[in-house]
This record gives sequence, structure tokens and C-alpha cells, in this order.
Amino acid sequence: MSFEGLADKVMNGGYLGSLELQELAKLIQNTAISDNQFIALLTAMQTRDEIKGRSIDEYTTFIECLRKRPSYSILGNLCNSGTGGDKVKTLNISTPASIVIASAGIPVLKTSSKAIF
Repeated sequence: MSFEGLADKVMNGGYLGSLELQELAKLIQNTAISDNQFIALLTAMQTRDEIKGRSIDEYTTFIECLRKRPSYSILGNLCNSGTGGDKVKTLNISTPASIVIASAGIPVLKTSSKAIF
């Protein structure tokens, strides 16, 4: 369900179910909705609760959904690891190379040691 559908349900006095709350948490975690949209939804939930009463199940389920960390896949990412950070202070060329690679739209995983300076 879209954010608009979730917001519409709340604004019409409905409570969100578990699957809807999971979808809302994903939208929030993926920054697919703006801060203003999130605030508007929370305000609508508060207004609904003042009129109809609070649903403890809705709030506890929502908190549980927000606490779950989103899973990420590293498949398709380039790991560009260099050899800098040694005692002779050689340049770790993988850092600027990672910037160039990422600017071409390729996802990059970057590991690093302490700065050489």
C-alpha cells in the first residue's frame, strides 16, 4: 500500500494493521517519505486517537517494525581495497578511485585504515 493509502486510512479513522505498519516502517527507513509527510501521519494518528481511543497494539507493532533493521545486499557492489596507511605513508589510491567509480554509478564498498596524515 502506498503512503497515501496508509494516510487516507488513518485520516478516515482506521487503525493500521501489522502488514501496513511494516510497509510504513520500510517507507520511513528507506526515506521514501518526507519529514513533513511523516509528521502529518503522526498528527492524523494523534487526532484519530483523541476521537476514537488509542490502539496499544498499533503503537507497539509500529515500534517493533521501526526497531527492525532493514537488510541490505552487497551483491553487485565493487570492493575496491587499497594498501595505503603504511609506515612510509604511501597514498591509498583506492580512495580516490572509489570516488571515480561511484560517480560512474557503480555501488562501491570501501574499507580503510587510519588516515596517512
